[in-house]
Amino acid sequence: MDLRHRGKAIYETEYNSGLGSNGLTSARHDVLSKHYAEKYPETFENSLSDDVVYIGKNKLEDELTVDKWQILPLVNLLLKLQHVHMLL
Repeated sequence: MDLRHRGKAIYETEYNSGLGSNGLTSARHDVLSKHYAEKYPETFENSLSDDVVYIGKNKLEDELTVDKWQILPLVNLLLKLQHVHMLL
């Protein structure tokens, strides 16, 4: 069994980051901008230090290049469900 959680399965049409189902809150805070802290203060624990809350530079509608050829909206990368490949 291959436990990688990113890439593209044969049934998918685009790259899958695998972040959506892992609950990787830290990863989302690392890539999204402070805009989200201000607009959605309920999305994080207010006792956290400001230097760990939404410290990235991106917004959900920003587009990123993946695998050197595919351009995807960041929201697609953050919300994709994880998949597990079984090698036979």
